[in-house]
Amino acid sequence: MTYDVYLTHTFKKCLKILKKKYRNIKTDIIGVIRELESDSTVGDPVPGWNREIWKVRVAVASNEIDRLLKKLSDELEAF
Repeated sequence: MTYDVYLTHTFKKCLKILKKKYRNIKTDIIGVIRELESDSTVGDPVPGWNREIWKVRVAVASNEIDRLLKKLSDELEAF
């Protein structure tokens, strides 16, 4: 069974702002959306909505990690 995932205007607006800080967020979100379309049990149901609305937390690949890895590799090259 497949499901439809709808993104609210507010979500899209927040995502646009977050893309400036987290450049990989789009691919992370797309992966979660594909998972949601195929399996409706991902995440936690929002209380009071009779399991019609679910919330999902997404781990985002951070620019901070990229910066730290680059710094570490530069230090190793200098060593």
